[in-house]
Amino acid sequence: MTTKKDPKNANPAADPSDIFAPVAPAADPAANPALDAAFAAETNAPAGTIDFGKLAADARANADARKAIEADANKHSGATGDNTPVDIETGEPVTSGFFMDLTKESDFELIAAGTRAVVSCVAAEAVLSGNGNPMLNLRVKIERVKGAPDMSKAPKYRNRSIKDRLMFIPANEETGSRGTIWRARLAFAAFDVPFDPQAFRTQADFMNWLHAKAELFIGSVADITIGVDDGTSGGTKAPQIDPNTGEAYPPKNTIAQYFKYNPVATSAPATSDLPF
Repeated sequence: MTTKKDPKNANPAADPSDIFAPVAPAADPAANPALDAAFAAETNAPAGTIDFGKLAADARANADARKAIEADANKHSGATGDNTPVDIETGEPVTSGFFMDLTKESDFELIAAGTRAVVSCVAAEAVLSGNGNPMLNLRVKIERVKGAPDMSKAPKYRNRSIKDRLMFIPANEETGSRGTIWRARLAFAAFDVPFDPQAFRTQADFMNWLHAKAELFIGSVADITIGVDDGTSGGTKAPQIDPNTGEAYPPKNTIAQYFKYNPVATSAPATSDLPF
């Protein structure tokens, strides 16, 4: 007489879909010395002492821990709609130490056009524009305001950053275009970076030269006049539209003029015209 096996008493370890379940025959190292030796070779573990059951249990525990960590991270990253920060030690929601006021308009305003300032170059990068023209991107930081339409606002201008793009487009006698290299020359002179008079046969050679010059800009000091660009080129064209918002890009500060920095003479050598 054949007795049918009760499914309720089936060994769950025999389920091939459960990769973490220990398989009874392989749990005994002596029953599978080849597997034991191979595992020992891969893990530097002493042969004959591997507990496959413990390995499976550890793997399952690690997997459960990873799932718990991921669930907690998702909970507070917006994935589940709950962005409440939680104290790591207590696990309690954090309800203090954060403030965001959206009831007021931002009091940020552009630096007034015509402001004169001493700046230091904090970033310089030689790149190619979208049209393939060599370009030197600069970012300068205001160290001191020398003059402004309203000097009472000068303290707010300190440490503000302004970006500029120095394009290298030669003049064109046929079209009467002045090009842009003349402006790059002014910036080089203002920051006291040598502008070597030489010709380049390849764009690669020129870009190598420009990369080397970019390094010399960083940390250098110049004097500038600040302008405001609303994207209309002085009212001669329509402003450029931001495709993400459908509105015109907001005005931004620009560098209208470059001048060589001349420290103010002082009778006390220990003092410096610059704040650094």
